[in-house]
Amino acid sequence: VAFDGSHIWVANDGSGTVSEVDVATHTVINTVTVGGNPVGVAFDGSHIWVSNVSDTVSEISDTASPSVINTVTVGSDPGAVAFDGSHIWVSNDANNTVSEIADTATPSVINTVTVGSLGGRRGVAFDGSHIWASNDSDNTVSEIDVASHSVINTVTVGNNPDAVAFDGSNIWVTNSGSSTVSEINVASASVINTVTVGNGPQGVAFDGSHIWVANSGSNTVSIL
Repeated sequence: VAFDGSHIWVANDGSGTVSEVDVATHTVINTVTVGGNPVGVAFDGSHIWVSNVSDTVSEISDTASPSVINTVTVGSDPGAVAFDGSHIWVSNDANNTVSEIADTATPSVINTVTVGSLGGRRGVAFDGSHIWASNDSDNTVSEIDVASHSVINTVTVGNNPDAVAFDGSNIWVTNSGSSTVSEINVASASVINTVTVGNGPQGVAFDGSHIWVANSGSNTVSIL
């Protein structure tokens, strides 16, 4: 799910589409067909980017009549998507890489960064200078320098890290295998707090004051 300032965009994994929901009326106003099994969604200020498990990323025009304007081939089994202000970053869950896409009129992959161990889910988030990618298979989070396109730190967190969020100072990572959330200090690239939440935490978001965590195994949401 992503917000563009007026609408919510939702990836429909089972139908190969993305729904645009009007915030005022709470209704679906557009449905856009994308690639197979869309998962991750991000907004770049003008367009919506959607990762498709079919190894592509779709760029959608954020207009009254939205449509796919570009399709970019990335790595295997792309998942989470993040925008750094200039480029789109996509985690490729099946081949332990993150693709950097030039956000231009003719977008293309300009860098591919190897992170973590092969396989497993990955979340990605931008902290203003770096991309943070979780590595489900080896219980770590990789810090990628945007300028050099390289991993500069690897931080050990809980079991099976999944989603990642930035609160303006620190990175928060859900550990679905240990029912915890790790708080990572960006400056030191180290875990400064570990919080027990519900079972199987996955999604995470920041509201300006608190961290919200969806716990898939206990049907709850934890507020930190």
